Order: sequence, then C-alpha cells, then structure tokens
Amino acid sequence: VDRYRPLNLMSLRNTCSGNTLGLCSLTLPVGLDTAGLPVGLQIMARHGAEEKLLAIALCIEKVIGTSKDRLGTPAIPPL
Repeated sequence: VDRYRPLNLMSLRNTCSGNTLGLCSLTLPVGLDTAGLPVGLQIMARHGAEEKLLAIALCIEKVIGTSKDRLGTPAIPPL
C-alpha cells in the first residue's frame, strides 16, 4: 500500500489537468515499449465533445490500425 500511492499519483498526473478543466478524453493503445509495456495515446477535447473525440479516435485507428490488429488478442490468465 505504501508503494501504491506514489505510483498511482504519478500515473494520474497525465489526466489531472483534463479532469480539472472538465475535458473529455480517451486513450488509444498504440504499441509496446522496448520493455514490452503498453504505450497509449491520450486525446482530449473540450467539454461535451465526446462524439467528436470518438470520431477522431476512429480516424486514428483507420490509419494505425486497432490494438488488436497491431498487438493481437491479449492472453487471458486462468483464474
């Protein structure tokens, strides 16, 4: 728990400004880094522009492909 809080705050620092300003956003998985960790592209739009934001994301996916196209289907670990 002691290690979780600072790591969680570090990951949230990328979204805090958008949340504070009431912007809508989404993140598209775009690939893996050299360590095999996922990399995402975050897109933000003005408040109330969710439809436009989704249209932009679809345009990006048409160019780069979906995460499933690029990375395959993730393995589901057994329960």
